[in-house]
Amino acid sequence: MRLRWPGPVRAAVAAAVVASAVTVALALPAAVPGAVPAGATTDPDGPLRVATELPAPGFWNGKGAADGGFEADLAQALAARLGRPGVVVVPVPFDRIVRGRFAADLALAQVTITPARARVVDFGVPYLTVDQGVLVRRDGPDPRAPGARWGVARATTGATTVRTVVGPDRIRTYPSAAKAFAALRRGAVDAVLIDVPIARAVAAESGGGLTVAGGVPTGERYGAVLRRGAPGNAAVAAALAALVADGTVARLEAAAFGGDPGPVPRFLP
Repeated sequence: MRLRWPGPVRAAVAAAVVASAVTVALALPAAVPGAVPAGATTDPDGPLRVATELPAPGFWNGKGAADGGFEADLAQALAARLGRPGVVVVPVPFDRIVRGRFAADLALAQVTITPARARVVDFGVPYLTVDQGVLVRRDGPDPRAPGARWGVARATTGATTVRTVVGPDRIRTYPSAAKAFAALRRGAVDAVLIDVPIARAVAAESGGGLTVAGGVPTGERYGAVLRRGAPGNAAVAAALAALVADGTVARLEAAAFGGDPGPVPRFLP
């Protein structure tokens, strides 16, 4: 799960990473079809506005950045780095976030960087690497059995992965991860494929009812979502790159997740 930056390399790459992030952000196209107008960016001297989909256990443990969680803590570190007076959380559905349809300075929403998404939004440097996890009911059937049903959240990489490894006929798609988890708890589906750290956090909050049965190695990288052409992108990208390079992100990850718990066993081919 961890994005590692070896100590001897960190100092040498920090300046290059920051410079690269600024160059990328400054080179972004002015607009793309359907994008939120760049002028909708919030006051650069006001609180940092961060879009995300809630709830997101382990990443956003409440409705505000002060409630803790990995991305909540990262948002506060970004605000401090940028000299912004605090963080305002802007709840936005995930499928709108990955299309850049939000009015905020950036989104931190467990968004995997993909070529398709990069055609409509821009990303800061990667800040976490994850695999897909199989979340199941502890007393439920083996979801690998014929006829088992799988749940996924709309517009996620898990939805793409499960179609490849399971097939489309056994899949139910839900408008949010929270609704997919609810379907699993009530028995409407037998498994949910979702990023490993999210699956672990949901299982930990389930009182023993849910567990992570295994995973699918995908090596996905999370990136902060920046609306194409929005003012302030260069500053946000540079600040995030600096937090990765100086080890702040690794420390926040360890604090949120208790260190690297290691990979989950392979569950699907």
